[in-house]
Amino acid sequence: MRRRRARLAHGRRRAIGALTASTWELALAHDEEWATGELGWWRMLGGAPFAAAGRVAEPFALMLTGDPRAVQAWTDRGCPIWAAYAAMLDPDVAVVDHAVRALDQLGAVAAIEAILRTRHAHGLALPRRPRAQARGNPAQLTARELEVLGLLGEGLSTPEIAERLILSRRTVEHHIAAVLRKLGEPTRGRAVAAASRRGLLPV
Repeated sequence: MRRRRARLAHGRRRAIGALTASTWELALAHDEEWATGELGWWRMLGGAPFAAAGRVAEPFALMLTGDPRAVQAWTDRGCPIWAAYAAMLDPDVAVVDHAVRALDQLGAVAAIEAILRTRHAHGLALPRRPRAQARGNPAQLTARELEVLGLLGEGLSTPEIAERLILSRRTVEHHIAAVLRKLGEPTRGRAVAAASRRGLLPV
């Protein structure tokens, strides 16, 4: 399930039907209300059939019908990322803007990018991008570059980063080169050290 979430969050929306097909059938067969709800949500976003004959957990049932009460249902459960996803397709951009601010406080960069990308794909108004990262990011690294930088700080290699982010190795190398250039450092190790001094790495 985690790999499927990552692929959707990083732009594999059109492939979600095929990626979830077997798991979807299994969830339906076993009447797993939470798994059915989550898979139904991802499948809906990917344009795949998502109707379930059995039970669907209440927060997901609200999301699948576009009920705005889904945001509060997730908030009451202490799930800010799912609360933001529940607001993702809301026609009121102010609702989404509030959700994105909450994600920014958590440092949930991938979730923010998924929301912005999905709203753009659906032709919906986009909320303002978070400014917090820009204030603490004098090198003006993009969200993806910060994500790659964080994984470099964990000691991951290019192939490992590519696998984690579901990207090609060439794309990862491109992001790493941009990080080195913007930080003005010649090597990955020195870039990580500089980023740590500037407070750009996750605590």
